[in-house]
Amino acid sequence: MSSSSAPVCAADPPRLVTENDVVDMLRDVVTRDGTQRAAAARLGFSHCLLSSVLGGRRAPTAQVYRAVGVGRLLVLTRECSDA
Repeated sequence: MSSSSAPVCAADPPRLVTENDVVDMLRDVVTRDGTQRAAAARLGFSHCLLSSVLGGRRAPTAQVYRAVGVGRLLVLTRECSDA
């Protein structure tokens, strides 16, 4: 998480986060749990996936987003007249 943001919890209002924020959330979980293996087991996915996301070799998956309480939204940034 960025230095100005508080940890995400169920009581926090929704806010926009980036993939980098999700990686920071994962790093916080690893720090609390002590190892990547322990964190991955608690979050419900493989330590290989966790390691790949933390190392920047793989983007967070839907499973990773769900594990840290993040939902993905699509945002329309401009109107397309040919759609």
